[in-house]
Amino acid sequence: MGRAEQAMRDSSAQGLIAWKERLTLLSISGDAAILLLYSAALCVIAGVERYLGGASLDGLVDFNAGEILALYAIYSVVTAKTALITLSRADLAVIAACALLMLPPVSQHFAFFGAGVAGLYLVLRHPRKAPLSQVGWLWLAISFYESFSQLLFKFISATWIQGEVHFAAWIGPLLGFPITRDGIRLVSPDGWFIYILESCSAFSNISLAILLWLSLLTLAGAEIHRRQLVALGVAAVSIFLLNALRILLMTPSQPAWYFWHEGTGALIFSAVTFLAVALPTALSLRSRA
Repeated sequence: MGRAEQAMRDSSAQGLIAWKERLTLLSISGDAAILLLYSAALCVIAGVERYLGGASLDGLVDFNAGEILALYAIYSVVTAKTALITLSRADLAVIAACALLMLPPVSQHFAFFGAGVAGLYLVLRHPRKAPLSQVGWLWLAISFYESFSQLLFKFISATWIQGEVHFAAWIGPLLGFPITRDGIRLVSPDGWFIYILESCSAFSNISLAILLWLSLLTLAGAEIHRRQLVALGVAAVSIFLLNALRILLMTPSQPAWYFWHEGTGALIFSAVTFLAVALPTALSLRSRA
């Protein structure tokens, strides 16, 4: 490591320590506030990237339900257990180094790669039930949803999308949608057709489900056991089926496509997607009692 790079990391760590001392005036400790500020910065970057990328209505709703719920889960951890949160100089140095990846020119993948590294560091360094480990898992889930899942999907997108199209073409007539398949296109009898883009695939919603699921478990103060993993599996299958139904609902006409892709139907789908994660997760916690 060069002297300049080491000096930059030391300077960033010292800056965090200075902020830590100022933030102790709040109701939470300075260390807890640093975790919260870093988490909030991740949410801001995600929101800006979605806005600049021209995200659809359901994409913006997914952002609200995903990252903001994760941010609230982190807030609940650092406020409830603020006395147990102590960042060492090594912790501060790692977080500071990862935070440098947020600096302009901001790259979504760089920023969330840093969040993944910081999250993995906290998970490996601190005990499983410790609040710092809980925050680390949430950072990992955020980075997976925002960055790593997208990179992974590029390797499997062709096969995955073909599978979704084949499934929709098979189940569509059974549900009363007289469609045919033409490559990756689903064609209605009058010639109107749609095709599935990467952003419309169920894969993105499943990665969102992991983030929602982990956030809900953190808010509930629950550990991950077999019941919770089964709930995640049920949520993933439900989201795959719901996404297929939404695709079928877009096939009759262009107005139908607009309603379910850009209009009120997008809001309905986002709300139902959230319930598809929340209900099995809640039931898995209830069965524990």
